[in-house]
Amino acid sequence: DRLIMNSANQLLPASYVNYVLINNAVLMPQYNDPQDSHALAIVQQCYPAREIVPINACELIQQFGSLHCATLHLPENTL
Repeated sequence: DRLIMNSANQLLPASYVNYVLINNAVLMPQYNDPQDSHALAIVQQCYPAREIVPINACELIQQFGSLHCATLHLPENTL
């Protein structure tokens, strides 16, 4: 397993479970890691009816968060 570190040698919280569910898709973080495709396949098995959309999260993870951390969820019918 490869750890993702920043330039200050700090461990970054790069996690594939930091995905976002939207309508009929799953936005899936990617980290330029060999395990990216394996993680995508697992999430596709979990959500077979949804499109899995890979998103490069390498820059975002430098802020110690990923896709889910950077979103605001609104319950259905709130707007």
